[in-house]
Amino acid sequence: MKYSVLTYHKIILKAIVFLGGFFVAGLGLSAQTLDKNRLNIQSIGLKEAQDIALKNYPSMRAARLHTQSQQALTPSAFDLGETELSTGGEEIGKGNEATYTLIALRQNFDIFSIGAKKSFLQQQVKVAEAEEQVLEREIMRQVGIDYIHALVAHHRTQVYMHLDSIYSDFEKAAKWRYETGATSQLEYISAHQQTSQNRLALRQALMNEKIALQNLNRWLGEKASYCPKELILPDESNARLAEHPSVSLAREKVRLAEQQMKAERAEFLPKLYVQGGAQKIGDKSGYWQYEVGVSLPLFSKTRGAKAKSGQLQREAEQARLEQTQLLLQSELQILKASDEKWSEQLNYYREVELPLAHELQRVAIRSYQQGAISYMDFIQNIKEGIKVQLDYWDTYREYFSNRMNMLYY
Repeated sequence: MKYSVLTYHKIILKAIVFLGGFFVAGLGLSAQTLDKNRLNIQSIGLKEAQDIALKNYPSMRAARLHTQSQQALTPSAFDLGETELSTGGEEIGKGNEATYTLIALRQNFDIFSIGAKKSFLQQQVKVAEAEEQVLEREIMRQVGIDYIHALVAHHRTQVYMHLDSIYSDFEKAAKWRYETGATSQLEYISAHQQTSQNRLALRQALMNEKIALQNLNRWLGEKASYCPKELILPDESNARLAEHPSVSLAREKVRLAEQQMKAERAEFLPKLYVQGGAQKIGDKSGYWQYEVGVSLPLFSKTRGAKAKSGQLQREAEQARLEQTQLLLQSELQILKASDEKWSEQLNYYREVELPLAHELQRVAIRSYQQGAISYMDFIQNIKEGIKVQLDYWDTYREYFSNRMNMLYY
């Protein structure tokens, strides 16, 4: 059987459309399934997400337990000293009436170091509390970043869904034009190709959104299933460097080094003891003995070594405090400069580019329907409008991510 050139082209076209349609249908079904799954997810606000993370996230729970463990150690400062029990004898042998200590009780009193030990243990609690505040701030920052990324991923998906609607209409129109002989098969093939390519991009966007949601939900519990509801940033009330949790932590560590020095010096203070016991001499009982004394570390190089080490440790913590202040100050300046940059770009997109992009798409659709522009011009204009929208959401993500870093730098 012989085919004309036109019939041959029609057969090739039908094959392309059939195979492409099968591929596109698969993409569309997957996209619809993923979007339907998203609709079943409970929406959550930023503050609520941060509160859940601070309550349930394992590292935050561990930090609170560590603080509690340090608080539980505080009463140990009031340990007076060890209690000793002993027995013994003196002048035993050679027919002597030996003196036997039947039982003796000795109580040591380390009372002069209690104040220093108590201050040191209390300072350990303050350091643990400061570490808890630093971790809390970091978790709030990371939850905020993931929240923004999930929100932007969803809006990018919506852009591709809107584009899918445009290209579906474009493909239908191109098919009708081709079947009526108003245009060539090339236009129909191009329309079908654009639809297929966009649905592949849509599926990728949906998968990126799924990944972003997984990153957000890792903070919210093992079986959490949330999606962003809206973005409301908290007030910028925590930008003072002197009150920054990292600075507070570094400052508390300096004080801890100081208290450790005092506690170590207190170990060399005099320690008292009182001892009493029951004795017998020969076979005669009813005798008692007592002893009161004091112990002093008269010959020890340990005190000087610990004092020097403690002073060096204190200076090291002071240097870390100064470094923390410098780094935070530099980071804040960079964040403020970035905020100005992204704010300017975001406003430009909102005031100029986005309105033009929407108008460009609207005019392109109408002009193509009226036959005023070619299908190539239509595709080019639609792509330019979509690119502006995607660039806007990229800028949105960068701007608010930087804002989140400023709030919790």
